[in-house]
Amino acid sequence: MQSPAQLFTNTLLRTLGDNSISILIPINATTLDDATQLGITATPTETVTLAPVLIHRDIHKKADTKRHQLLISTTTLADVRQITTTADARTFFLSALGITVDGLEMSVLSFEADEFSGEPYLYRIVVEE
Repeated sequence: MQSPAQLFTNTLLRTLGDNSISILIPINATTLDDATQLGITATPTETVTLAPVLIHRDIHKKADTKRHQLLISTTTLADVRQITTTADARTFFLSALGITVDGLEMSVLSFEADEFSGEPYLYRIVVEE
């Protein structure tokens, strides 16, 4: 059952930010051969699409790179990947090889989780081109 904070977050994100992102993550393989461990062969990956996502574009940044903040409901990640804890979500996002936002490949700079009464309801991920 969703908390009131999670219900509010889901409604807000669907209303304001009906965007999607694609996340390239490595597939956890317990038996990687030597060539994969040494980087001779490619690491197996998987693309995960998350929606709805609110993309807060940093239009005031003065550098040449683009930096965005992504707001994602905890229930979105739970529905797609069965990730329900902040620690697991942090590991998921920080292990991403790349995130595609509006057709641009970006990398994760930081991860934060907003909580109400000890229950996470929103993930904030800062990405940069």
